[in-house]
Amino acid sequence: MKGQYDHTGFFRSNAAWFDDVNYFHGFHRCGEYSISEADFLSFYGRSLNELSTATREPQTEQERSLLEVLNGQKLPETFQEKTWLKYLNKTRDIPIVSSVHYCDHSRSYYDSVEDYT
Repeated sequence: MKGQYDHTGFFRSNAAWFDDVNYFHGFHRCGEYSISEADFLSFYGRSLNELSTATREPQTEQERSLLEVLNGQKLPETFQEKTWLKYLNKTRDIPIVSSVHYCDHSRSYYDSVEDYT
């Protein structure tokens, strides 16, 4: 993965990260994140996702601190920790709303009207 560590202490990928499952219009257009939060998720989301799923080991103190927040060992303090925790809270345990509507086709409209007259 091409990229670099920058002043935030997090790995920034050269390619933008997208969560097409939860935000198919993108972080900027969903209305749940500020511009700076959406930028952060786009630039650093790939590496933070890898840290969160333990497919990559933390390399900096900031990444180790983020893992402590995710493990519940400390409260989020930095903008980066708060933003990633906000993303995880919005994308985990999403309630499933059923759109199935039950309709009894064995009865007609007029049968139901006769019940009330």
